[in-house]
Amino acid sequence: MVGETDWAAIGGEFSRRELTALTTTLESNGALREVVDHALARAGNSSAEFEQAWTAAGRQPGATLVLAAYLYARCQAAWERTGNYDGIRATIESARTGWDLCDRPLGWEDEATDLFLQHAASLPDCMNAEGAINCSCPVALEVHAAAVSEANAEVLRAIRGLAQPGAESFVKFLAEIVEKHFVTYDAIAAVAHGVLGWILEGPAAVDELEACMTRLERAESSLLLADDVYSSELRAHRYALQRLTEHTPGPSVPELTISEARLVYCYPFATPARISWEVLGKARVLAGARPQLVDKLHLSDIWNSDIYQGLVVTLPPINVRTTAGIDLRHTVELRLSKFGNHYIRIEYDNDGDELGLHEIYQGLRRASHSMGDEEVTLLEGGGTGSWQRLHEFADEIHKDLAEQVDTLHPGEWHADFGNDFNVVLEIRQAQIRGADGHRRAATGQDIIDTAGQLLLNPVTGYATALEEWARRPMPQKVRNLIGEAGYDTDLVARTDNTTLVVLPGSPSWVYLGQEEKVEFVASLPPLLKRWRHELRATKDALAASLTPGRMEETKRGQVEADRLKLARHVADVRYCLDQLHSNALCRPAVHRRLVDRLYDAAGLLRYEDELEAEIREVEALYALVAAHVSVVEEQKARADEEATSKYQRSIQVILGLLAALSLVGLFEAINQFAKASAVERVPVVVGSLELGFVLLAAAAIATAFALLGRPGGRHSGHS
Repeated sequence: MVGETDWAAIGGEFSRRELTALTTTLESNGALREVVDHALARAGNSSAEFEQAWTAAGRQPGATLVLAAYLYARCQAAWERTGNYDGIRATIESARTGWDLCDRPLGWEDEATDLFLQHAASLPDCMNAEGAINCSCPVALEVHAAAVSEANAEVLRAIRGLAQPGAESFVKFLAEIVEKHFVTYDAIAAVAHGVLGWILEGPAAVDELEACMTRLERAESSLLLADDVYSSELRAHRYALQRLTEHTPGPSVPELTISEARLVYCYPFATPARISWEVLGKARVLAGARPQLVDKLHLSDIWNSDIYQGLVVTLPPINVRTTAGIDLRHTVELRLSKFGNHYIRIEYDNDGDELGLHEIYQGLRRASHSMGDEEVTLLEGGGTGSWQRLHEFADEIHKDLAEQVDTLHPGEWHADFGNDFNVVLEIRQAQIRGADGHRRAATGQDIIDTAGQLLLNPVTGYATALEEWARRPMPQKVRNLIGEAGYDTDLVARTDNTTLVVLPGSPSWVYLGQEEKVEFVASLPPLLKRWRHELRATKDALAASLTPGRMEETKRGQVEADRLKLARHVADVRYCLDQLHSNALCRPAVHRRLVDRLYDAAGLLRYEDELEAEIREVEALYALVAAHVSVVEEQKARADEEATSKYQRSIQVILGLLAALSLVGLFEAINQFAKASAVERVPVVVGSLELGFVLLAAAAIATAFALLGRPGGRHSGHS
């Protein structure tokens, strides 16, 4: 099979992460492919299946090599397209265990397959390196990239010792794959070391960054990587390093240091309308922790407490251990609102530790589902739970709350922490040092000029390089939402999922008031989505009633009842929207305007437009159903009228016949009675009575026929 396999074609396709040639090679043995595919899909222990597959492949010359190549290629392809790291790791471990247990082929194929699996075993470190990039952690990236480089250097040395006539193409294929990993990750380890130096030393590390860029460029353009996807990944690192060198503090770039800051992570959710906000505060265990305190939500007096009030459920604090081993303490609250805009609130205070742009970037990314793996644990006796990301911790709080409060329908709760999160960054004290070395307090404009690329762009998905914020564009026009509510040094700006608050020279209580407005707006999207979802459910149910099989079952009474229910629901939604936009929500007007600007910047007016469109569609559908019911009723009434007319004519004929028969019988009875003797008159009387009984029975039958057979009778439909 080795001689029949076109390893050059497989290697060429694999450089582009394509699997056509390799899959075609295994076309005659689908069982081997299925073992790999099922293992990736299940993400469980498949050691026994792999043991059988390796044993079966060992009976065919070269089949274990093809199976190892397919395993490796499928894991690489899955890694390219998904974040299913656990499934890939489990598949590689199962394959290795199954190989160690199987009846292995004799000779060089055993050694070659084993080397291929040793190389595949470095993929988890590759994925850990990617996780470190998503954390923007050069410490972890250097560790994992160096591990990949060292492991593949050892495999590469062993491959060069393979010598088997007729197997040269396979040996070349494997050697190229392993060498690509060695070159790529050796360069990435150097990048990580250079970026760490830039973070710690600033301008002194620029020479090392430039040397890294030269090295990356050589690797990208080498014959080894020129046509491989790894070339594009190295290019992304090179572009990021170039921007970092341009962003290094120096004569033309002021240095920004942040001495006091807070990061607030808001994860909003909405409950079904049937769930009272007071009930939410009664949950006993959330994410394995018992609430420490349940108290009234204490808000600034700018808010109308009749409209906006709620509860605060304080949970034990959590610790976030970064991939660099740094512990960061965060407080956790569950804020519940009468209005319906609930959210999980997680706050980090730097507590006097100086922060640079690197730490701020990590902090902003920490809210996202695309953040790399860290370790989140409860503190102060809060339990033994552990999570890899903040949003997973928030997800479990939300899930536990739903299951405890709404035991029948927890799936109807509305939360999308992957998209609806908002990170509030408050920079309370910062200093800027210019080219003359003089330090002064930084204003909002200083922070924009120095770090606008980082702070005025939203958190995006998976990262492609360390500190890639440096490659983001500087917004051409910055919308300072603070307006007349602040001073000339102040700044409030919002992106899709971040909000920046800079109020230098303001006391803490001013920050708290602005914080409330920012978080209020950040908590609204799920509530607006819930209203739309409820209307869409109504529309879908109504549309289903218009299908041919159900159109005739629709009754006017039900339509009117549903329409009244919809009118009440729409009135409730519009009443809430009126309160949301009311001047009475918060006073004075300057605060109301800031809330409006935040609302607009958050894109919530688009949500309202979609909600109004949904209302119009539902109302139009109800009008269509009502028109249909009117037509059906009119057609039915006409049909009933025709049926009644036909029926009445039939009854008249029957009654006329009965009447004629009755008269004939009666006259005959009288005539016989008159002519008969006294003795004969008795039978005549009896006969007449019998005739009368028959006539009465006929009349009863006719009456029953009239009652049961007429339109609208016993078996007819009811509206």
